Amino acid sequence: GFTPNHEGNGLYKVPYTLTIQGDYQIDITMGGSHIQCGLGDVNACSPFLIDNVPGQASYITTDVTGPGLAYAVAGDVHGFTIYATDAYNNALRTGGDVFDVTLTKGEIAYVAVVEDNGDGTYAVTYTADEAGVYDVNVMLDNQRCLTDGTRTPATPLVVHSDLHGPTSVAVGAGLETTIANNIASFTVTAKDAFFNDRDGTGPAGDGQSDVFEAVLTSPDGQKSVRTTSAVVLLTVAATGGSFVVSFQGQQTEALPFDVQPAALQHSISLLMNNPFVDQAPLSLEE
Repeated sequence: GFTPNHEGNGLYKVPYTLTIQGDYQIDITMGGSHIQCGLGDVNACSPFLIDNVPGQASYITTDVTGPGLAYAVAGDVHGFTIYATDAYNNALRTGGDVFDVTLTKGEIAYVAVVEDNGDGTYAVTYTADEAGVYDVNVMLDNQRCLTDGTRTPATPLVVHSDLHGPTSVAVGAGLETTIANNIASFTVTAKDAFFNDRDGTGPAGDGQSDVFEAVLTSPDGQKSVRTTSAVVLLTVAATGGSFVVSFQGQQTEALPFDVQPAALQHSISLLMNNPFVDQAPLSLEE
């Protein structure tokens, strides 16, 4: 209520509660005129201007949002923002609250860095090395805060990063013992710097275009066979004319701009002659 209560000896107590932050005004009048608190008409104390500030941060209404709650690349820094509010959803204006933020996946846990911006918001950054789906736990007073307005924790997908030779793996019987005139084989698993399989999830590769080179050398060391998983994509953006493909100082005959793929492949095969010679970049010339 907002009703004056007489407490005796000319004293009146007026209790009230405001739940929404903002600037309020209280007018105290007697006989239709503002009280002056003995300060005169010019400096009268009424009306009073009240600044209703937010209360303590509450996990019930405090929310988190940002791109790092949905997606991340292994080894990269990603983040999101905590917006602290009180129990009535008033945005806090100052910092000072302590938030504990972790990302968990099974027995794996990463502790995020929380930076107090001093204005009621907190910048959260984290780096996860292992690919997979994580749970984000944003805790205030050991209680989970909201995530984009819901009680459901965020589950960002961490995907592999760029191809990294030192951590990639080759396995198979073909790397140990073979039988003459029998097909042998082995398998190369492309990995990033954090030992994550490069399965094509995310922006750092489609899972099938990573480039490896394999060289098979004869027992006497005199002969070798070289092969690679590299794919050279030739794109001709033209509506007329012709072009040539150059390789190790040699070049194809002039090819029409709309040459058929089979004819282009044949010309390149003739140009390269031996597919196992040292490779050099192909170039297009109009």
